[in-house]
Amino acid sequence: MDSGTPRRALSVRLPPDLMNAYAGLIEGAGFTFSENIRSYVQSLLERDQELDHTELKIEVSFNWRVLKPGDPYEESVGAVMVAVEPPAGMSQEDIDRLVFVIPEFTDGAHEPYRIDSYYYHRVAGTSNFIESSTRRRNVLSYSMTQGRWHGGVYRYDDHVPLAELAAKIDLALRRSVRATIRCAQLGVLPVQRILNETDTASRRDVWKDVKLPDRSDFEHTYSG
Repeated sequence: MDSGTPRRALSVRLPPDLMNAYAGLIEGAGFTFSENIRSYVQSLLERDQELDHTELKIEVSFNWRVLKPGDPYEESVGAVMVAVEPPAGMSQEDIDRLVFVIPEFTDGAHEPYRIDSYYYHRVAGTSNFIESSTRRRNVLSYSMTQGRWHGGVYRYDDHVPLAELAAKIDLALRRSVRATIRCAQLGVLPVQRILNETDTASRRDVWKDVKLPDRSDFEHTYSG
């Protein structure tokens, strides 16, 4: 690590029973919490590097809306689709059980554009509901269906070209989806971020009649 790079502190709150057990283990072995956390972080990143990063394929595609004078909801400029090809050791069903989080796009107090899940992708259970900490909006948490996610694209600042908007959404989505799947592979994704069999079966039953959008309608494709 560059010695000139500012260090960031981590703050973790644990319930008393876990803290007492953790302290007994670490301090009993004669080293500090900081030493243990640094060792854990280094080990986690080394395990991440050992994964085959070429196996996970993520495709991001767009379907732009053709607006006519007088059309309502001019901020609704199109739709976005993410399609995932699972890495070795994971199935499409495994991907569909993960709870992802929609990236947000803000510039200080300004939100030039946003993306939002189609209703059948939203996850809003008691334990896995995730909402924005910076904006008043509904649900950020979502799950995929058949390895795909679909959402609307909304532009609130007409000065942002669609090409720029698409490139930034593409980068943020691929980064978020890739990191979530990697955390699942490494076994560090919180249990609340993995749908159990009951939740999965329930969602499958509720949305069994939903027809996913035609993939051929999404023509502006970014891959990586």
